[in-house]
Amino acid sequence: MTTKISSAQKASISRKLKKLSAQTAQLHVVPRTKSGRWVVRRKGAIKAAGVFETKSVAVTRAKKMAVSGGYNKVLVHGKDGTITRSIEIKMIKSISKSTNKTARVLKSAAKK
Repeated sequence: MTTKISSAQKASISRKLKKLSAQTAQLHVVPRTKSGRWVVRRKGAIKAAGVFETKSVAVTRAKKMAVSGGYNKVLVHGKDGTITRSIEIKMIKSISKSTNKTARVLKSAAKK
């Protein structure tokens, strides 16, 4: 037996899914053990979105990727794999007509 779903119900489900995916949109900056390089990965991804020589370059690039890709958080890991920093990215509406959105990097909270 199939159940018909109204367009209002579909819209409601779509909004809930978008909200849920936005809450979990994260990028991770993690070390690569063999090469000593740093990798930017999307949450749950196996392949790297980018490979960089230094941690600072990887963090800078991850912030840019987060802004352009609509991610809300960048998690920076230490060499031992633990999360050392959490950087919140907040999307805000822009006043400028040329761009419809900009992003503000909020707090970079260090975890101890």
